[in-house]
Amino acid sequence: MIPNGVDVERFHPTQPPFERVARPDHVNLLFVGRLDPRKGLQFLLDGDARDRARARTAARRLLVVGDLVPAPQVRGRRSPPRCARHVHFLGHVPSHDLPRWYATGDLFVSPASGNESFGIVLLEAMAAGRAVVASDIPGYRSVVHA
Repeated sequence: MIPNGVDVERFHPTQPPFERVARPDHVNLLFVGRLDPRKGLQFLLDGDARDRARARTAARRLLVVGDLVPAPQVRGRRSPPRCARHVHFLGHVPSHDLPRWYATGDLFVSPASGNESFGIVLLEAMAAGRAVVASDIPGYRSVVHA
């Protein structure tokens, strides 16, 4: 098997974040991917809503980089009332901005449910110096070891 790789000069911890979004009083969770059910965004949105209901905190926001037209499984979960102002759907971003979005996220989250052959977004996040929380699925196990 020949694994994929990423450009570690492009995705690097010294990339500047987007200042308008990176604030010291908020933790930015970052999701990058198509809004396809197998990418697991619906699980992240549901979990975020449950967590906010318990914690009653506004010090965290979810940044979603990906297609703005959500899949039917995500459409109904786009903006739960108590979370709407904390979930930011950024849509498709230009390729040259992607390293800066990784720099803007404090924690990269990928809750994919399966059928991932390789976690390229995990490598990009790690190359950018971000902590990664990912599903325990075969495609991701080749990249992240517990």
